[in-house]
Amino acid sequence: MRNFEDGWLFKPLFDYEYKSYQVLAFEQFLNNKLEQWQLYPYVDQVDRILTNLEYFEAQKEDLRKDFPSNLEGLDLEKPKLIREKLTESNKIDELNAIMSFAKKHLSRCSSEAHLLEARLSNKIQVSPIGVTNNNMLGGFLFFRKPSQTRVYTYEYRMIQRPHRSHRDIRTTYLNAEKTGLATNYTDFKIKYIKSKKARFGINAYLIEADGDIPHFETALPMVKNHLLGLESS
Repeated sequence: MRNFEDGWLFKPLFDYEYKSYQVLAFEQFLNNKLEQWQLYPYVDQVDRILTNLEYFEAQKEDLRKDFPSNLEGLDLEKPKLIREKLTESNKIDELNAIMSFAKKHLSRCSSEAHLLEARLSNKIQVSPIGVTNNNMLGGFLFFRKPSQTRVYTYEYRMIQRPHRSHRDIRTTYLNAEKTGLATNYTDFKIKYIKSKKARFGINAYLIEADGDIPHFETALPMVKNHLLGLESS
């Protein structure tokens, strides 16, 4: 089970045994990813599931007032509960049991993921190259490896969703260049600023990460989060 839809509690089957299997399969999937130091998008995924469960928990009293009714799903964009007529009043007890089971197992995954995230953050160094300006709309990222450097541009953008929006960063891979211990990254920065005619501004960062850290699933997303934190500080 690689992901949960928002309505996973009710689809494709509302049954404690089946839902327990779903949760355990997803927990095993997450644990495998954490063992490989792969954090994203999995840490955000499990946190979203737990947030949804907390919302459901807060709605339970209102739910009881409206019985008899059967939950079919949760519309998170409104937010509101989706109901149909219920014939078995013990469904709410089964729902409670499923949510309790899911929270117990997935909360443990979330805690382990965030502990790993904190530990790996100490293995990733993000250093500004020359002058930077946090008001700029983007810049360059230089991921340094022993014999080469991966070059990216980055741009801030707004992700629009119904009833909410959030700030994000889009990265674009440019190329990989041969580099060594004596590489002058200030010259690198000037070269790319000139080649892109300053479209991305003057910001540039050198990223040095432990070689065992997965690039796409961990290092790159953590650098994005770091930059978003700089913008808000």
